[in-house]
Amino acid sequence: MLPDSFKAEILGADEASGNIDLGRPVWVYGTGGFGTAVARALQAKGATVSGFVETRPGKESWLSLPVRAAGEVKFGPDDQLVVGIFNREAPYLDIAVVLRETGIGSVHWPVDYYGQLAGLLGSRYWLSSASVFRDDIESIGAAYALLDDETSRETFQRIIRFRMGRDLDYSQVRHEEEQYFSHLTLPYLGKESLRYVDGGAYDGDSFRALCSHVEPTEAYLFEPDPDNYARLVTKVAGGSANVRCLPLALSDGYRILSWSDDGEGSAISENGTNRVATAKLDDLFTNTTIDLLKLDIEGGEIDALKGAERIIKDGRPVICLSLYHKPDDLWRIPLLLASMVDDYAFHIRQHMFNSFDSVLYAVPKSR
Repeated sequence: MLPDSFKAEILGADEASGNIDLGRPVWVYGTGGFGTAVARALQAKGATVSGFVETRPGKESWLSLPVRAAGEVKFGPDDQLVVGIFNREAPYLDIAVVLRETGIGSVHWPVDYYGQLAGLLGSRYWLSSASVFRDDIESIGAAYALLDDETSRETFQRIIRFRMGRDLDYSQVRHEEEQYFSHLTLPYLGKESLRYVDGGAYDGDSFRALCSHVEPTEAYLFEPDPDNYARLVTKVAGGSANVRCLPLALSDGYRILSWSDDGEGSAISENGTNRVATAKLDDLFTNTTIDLLKLDIEGGEIDALKGAERIIKDGRPVICLSLYHKPDDLWRIPLLLASMVDDYAFHIRQHMFNSFDSVLYAVPKSR
């Protein structure tokens, strides 16, 4: 059950408290893809964008607007600064330190204003309005009750607080455990054989990390992005003969979709630039038991889990799942797994900044 104080925080969240005043001048911090999209969205809303601010400007202008160093801008009393940074590398708390030195009084973070600009910014991983949490409060409570340790329960609460704009300090949190392969997972892997499925294998980085701990007897590496797949094949070539690289996306059935490559917004979509086939793990592994399943597939985790229900029920693998691609993945994914198997231990750990690379570790209590 959710702590009463935390539940009250969610239910009492003010949707508009962080909104940008579109009638006052705005400066945008950051000229990357997200900052550019934010500036254009503000202009489309009728706001006056005065320019861009960066810590160390690499250009003099952007979108025909000036780019200034943070310490050089003389902000007026009506000026607002909108943070246009959304990634896993730059903790918001570090940015806040820089911005405090500018003397700007009105700072808006993506977690504050996304609901105001969502229609123009589109889906952006875990960003959401506060209503998402209020509307799903019962499911959030049910997922919280599944968590097996205090660190996971605290992490769950702090992720939600951070994403509601209530815990900027969490932007710097990264847990000490190695991503995927640590005391949370390694002791539960078989010593005689290990069949590993990696959904979203990228260039084989997770596979190589696993091999530094234990050598899989069989490995199936799925990567739909053509460029990443080429790197994957090159980097695992000459290794174990029991490694299979497959240029497929994982889902709940076979279909042809498109891959949209947009940095932090990369995803399987209906109108992307690259065509890709999806497959269902239950169809691919009809007579094979999977021991370790890792899924980091750009928002497709829930569909992939639905397509793997039989191998999960029959093989009871250790499972590592990304929780940050969609706002409600944080609670929907553990609830879906719990509906399939009733005696798994659930843990959450944070591996990158700004609540990116939050991972659910689901471990069978018996096999």
